[in-house]
Amino acid sequence: MNMDSISFNNIEFSIREIEHPDLGMVFISVNSLNAILFNEDGSYFPNEAESIDDMIYYFVDDSEIKLLEKDLINLLVLEVS
Repeated sequence: MNMDSISFNNIEFSIREIEHPDLGMVFISVNSLNAILFNEDGSYFPNEAESIDDMIYYFVDDSEIKLLEKDLINLLVLEVS
């Protein structure tokens, strides 16, 4: 499992690059990161949040980020299709 991290608002969040069967290599990260990218009005919290959001293809539950790559791919195909 190849897992990296991304720092936002002085907090480290897990991020993984996996091979989606239709899209090729995509980044996924955790819902806890997604939850702090936006202000209450839905706008991005600070400017770097938008570039992080644009980079991440999909957000999963924090516990799901550790799944095997094949299981993550199945999850993405089911939930995004």
